Amino acid sequence: MAKMKKKKKKIKNEIKCQLLLLTLFVLISVVADVNATPVAVAPVASVVRATKKPEMVKVDVEKRGIDVSKWNGKIDWDTVKNSGIDFAIIRIGYGDNISAQDDEWATYNMSECMRIGIPFGVYIYSYALDESGAQSEAEHVLRMIEGYKLSYPIYLDMEDASTRNLGSKELGQIASTFVSAINTAGYEVGVYSNTDWFNNVLTDPVFDTMTRWCAQYNDTCSYTGTYTMWQYSKSGTVPGISTAVDMNVSYETEWIEK
Repeated sequence: MAKMKKKKKKIKNEIKCQLLLLTLFVLISVVADVNATPVAVAPVASVVRATKKPEMVKVDVEKRGIDVSKWNGKIDWDTVKNSGIDFAIIRIGYGDNISAQDDEWATYNMSECMRIGIPFGVYIYSYALDESGAQSEAEHVLRMIEGYKLSYPIYLDMEDASTRNLGSKELGQIASTFVSAINTAGYEVGVYSNTDWFNNVLTDPVFDTMTRWCAQYNDTCSYTGTYTMWQYSKSGTVPGISTAVDMNVSYETEWIEK
């Protein structure tokens, strides 16, 4: 009887060992299977949807701006910007490259526009009687704008009575000399004048290749040639400027989301 009990106990122990070994085998198999089987990952394309680029269209816009010189005195540019002015054209000075002919407020006006982010260009009032004078005026501009970032062109203001009788061909050569020097320096350039001059004085074909800024104080501009800016008033009122100021419209294009 005692032998039977011992035999049964031995059998139970063997069964326990076998069960333990079986359990360990199963666990080892599961771990090995997990390590060996790659985890299925969904392709990125099926998880992240492609972002569709917005469709852009080109539209015509009109920007409202001013042109200023020493005759407008010290300008409060922060107030000007808050009034809704989009851009400014600043007088550099007049004539030959002589510091005495710099506009006394030009540096201040350019610095202020850069400080508060008003896009600007510049102009010089021309007295040039020949190509040499035009070259000197171009050098005058380039000296004054060094270190400043312009967003609008540099304009040659051609309207002085002392140059009217030079003839269209000579005036075209003067303008071409100025334009070439400014272009070579890497800037956009144009010519400013009024409808009378553009119609009757600045008639050489070379002017048709140049950007025009046309002055006519009226509700509409009657000039039939091409121009990208219109000076429509000399008696505008703008907060931040204590005097009357020249008002302009710039005809531009912009890309906007459709």
